Amino acid sequence: MSAPFPSGGNLDPASAFGRLLRQHRLHRKWSQETLAAKSGYERAFISLVELGKTNPSLRSIFDICSALGIQPSRFLRQVEKLSGFELSGSDPS
Repeated sequence: MSAPFPSGGNLDPASAFGRLLRQHRLHRKWSQETLAAKSGYERAFISLVELGKTNPSLRSIFDICSALGIQPSRFLRQVEKLSGFELSGSDPS
Protein backbone atom coordinates (compact mmCIF):
# COMPACT_ATOMS: atom_id res chain seq x y z
CA MET A 1 0.00 0.00 0.00
CA SER A 2 1.56 3.29 -1.03
CA ALA A 3 1.00 6.58 0.74
CA PRO A 4 -0.51 9.54 -1.08
CA PHE A 5 2.71 11.54 -1.03
CA PRO A 6 2.82 14.79 -2.97
CA SER A 7 4.73 14.75 -6.23
CA GLY A 8 6.45 17.38 -8.32
CA GLY A 9 6.67 20.97 -7.29
CA ASN A 10 8.86 23.88 -6.54
CA LEU A 11 9.18 24.08 -2.76
CA ASP A 12 12.40 25.14 -1.12
CA PRO A 13 14.27 22.06 0.18
CA ALA A 14 13.52 22.74 3.88
CA SER A 15 9.79 23.08 3.19
CA ALA A 16 9.81 20.00 0.95
CA PHE A 17 11.65 18.00 3.62
CA GLY A 18 9.18 19.11 6.30
CA ARG A 19 6.11 18.42 4.19
CA LEU A 20 7.36 14.95 3.31
CA LEU A 21 8.29 14.20 6.91
CA ARG A 22 4.78 15.13 8.01
CA GLN A 23 3.26 12.93 5.28
CA HIS A 24 5.32 9.92 6.37
CA ARG A 25 4.49 10.54 10.04
CA LEU A 26 0.76 10.90 9.40
CA HIS A 27 0.76 7.84 7.12
CA ARG A 28 1.86 5.87 10.19
CA LYS A 29 -0.78 7.66 12.29
CA TRP A 30 1.94 8.92 14.61
CA SER A 31 1.87 12.12 16.60
CA GLN A 32 4.89 14.39 16.64
CA GLU A 33 5.48 13.12 20.18
CA THR A 34 5.61 9.52 18.94
CA LEU A 35 8.10 10.32 16.18
CA ALA A 36 10.17 12.37 18.61
CA ALA A 37 10.33 9.49 21.10
CA LYS A 38 11.21 6.94 18.40
CA SER A 39 13.91 9.13 16.86
CA GLY A 40 15.40 10.55 20.07
CA TYR A 41 14.50 14.20 19.46
CA GLU A 42 12.20 16.71 21.12
CA ARG A 43 8.69 17.23 19.78
CA ALA A 44 9.49 20.92 19.25
CA PHE A 45 12.37 19.97 16.93
CA ILE A 46 10.12 17.68 14.88
CA SER A 47 7.59 20.52 14.63
CA LEU A 48 10.20 23.03 13.45
CA VAL A 49 11.50 20.58 10.83
CA GLU A 50 7.97 19.86 9.57
CA LEU A 51 7.32 23.61 9.27
CA GLY A 52 10.56 24.10 7.32
CA LYS A 53 11.82 26.48 10.00
CA THR A 54 15.00 24.55 10.77
CA ASN A 55 17.34 22.35 8.76
CA PRO A 56 18.00 18.92 10.26
CA SER A 57 21.58 17.70 10.50
CA LEU A 58 22.73 14.66 8.59
CA ARG A 59 22.67 12.69 11.86
CA SER A 60 19.08 13.73 12.61
CA ILE A 61 18.00 12.86 9.04
CA PHE A 62 19.39 9.35 9.53
CA ASP A 63 17.80 9.01 12.99
CA ILE A 64 14.39 10.22 11.82
CA CYS A 65 14.46 8.03 8.71
CA SER A 66 15.43 5.05 10.85
CA ALA A 67 12.46 5.70 13.15
CA LEU A 68 10.20 5.91 10.09
CA GLY A 69 11.66 2.74 8.59
CA ILE A 70 12.76 4.41 5.35
CA GLN A 71 16.20 4.63 3.77
CA PRO A 72 17.58 8.19 4.01
CA SER A 73 18.55 8.07 0.33
CA ARG A 74 14.97 7.21 -0.67
CA PHE A 75 13.59 9.96 1.54
CA LEU A 76 15.98 12.54 0.09
CA ARG A 77 15.12 11.49 -3.47
CA GLN A 78 11.48 12.21 -2.59
CA VAL A 79 12.54 15.62 -1.23
CA GLU A 80 14.42 16.32 -4.48
CA LYS A 81 11.33 15.50 -6.52
CA LEU A 82 9.03 17.57 -4.33
CA SER A 83 11.37 20.57 -4.46
CA GLY A 84 11.86 20.29 -8.22
CA PHE A 85 15.61 19.96 -7.77
CA GLU A 86 17.60 19.49 -10.96
CA LEU A 87 21.32 19.73 -11.59
CA SER A 88 22.34 22.31 -14.14
CA GLY A 89 25.06 21.31 -16.57
CA SER A 90 26.60 17.89 -16.93
CA ASP A 91 27.18 15.31 -14.24
CA PRO A 92 30.93 15.19 -13.46
CA SER A 93 30.80 11.53 -12.36
